[in-house]
Amino acid sequence: MKWCLLVVSCVMVCSRGDALLAPTRRPHAAAFVQSSVPLLRSRLRPSSAMRMAPAKEEDVNAQEISRKNLEAIRKFSEQYARVSDTRFCSDLSITATVLKGLADHKTHYGAPLCPCRHYEDKALEVKTAYWNCPCVPMQERKECHCMLFLTPDNPFAGQERQIAPEELERLINEQIAAGA
Repeated sequence: MKWCLLVVSCVMVCSRGDALLAPTRRPHAAAFVQSSVPLLRSRLRPSSAMRMAPAKEEDVNAQEISRKNLEAIRKFSEQYARVSDTRFCSDLSITATVLKGLADHKTHYGAPLCPCRHYEDKALEVKTAYWNCPCVPMQERKECHCMLFLTPDNPFAGQERQIAPEELERLINEQIAAGA
């Protein structure tokens, strides 16, 4: 039973059935998982009746929805920064990361749930709306845990209240390329 938990915590299986090593703090686990990859591949391949080509049209639609959500979140954040007299972080890569997280949560859960917190049940948190952006602490005290909306006296606050769509896309692509 212990080895099953170890494999689950150290291996991710992609849709093709390939096993990929996930980051782990247990160096001995990586060797065990590496030796188990061929076994996992053989057991995790779908039967020929279950194999289907990926639905490319659905993938394109999902990407388009994500892109639209990112643009909507970008526009919302610019408007909210103006209205609340706040600024984006001086390091725009932080702003890009938070906007991407908000857009991902909007895509998956239907609301821009704060991406900088850990939740036991994200769907339940979306329903309570406490941590939906702008969260209650931001609305009441101008305290943004994500560092998306910073007051002018904050040492990390930049001068910007806008981020160009091209700049946002470039920063997100850089983070993806860096493996963030």
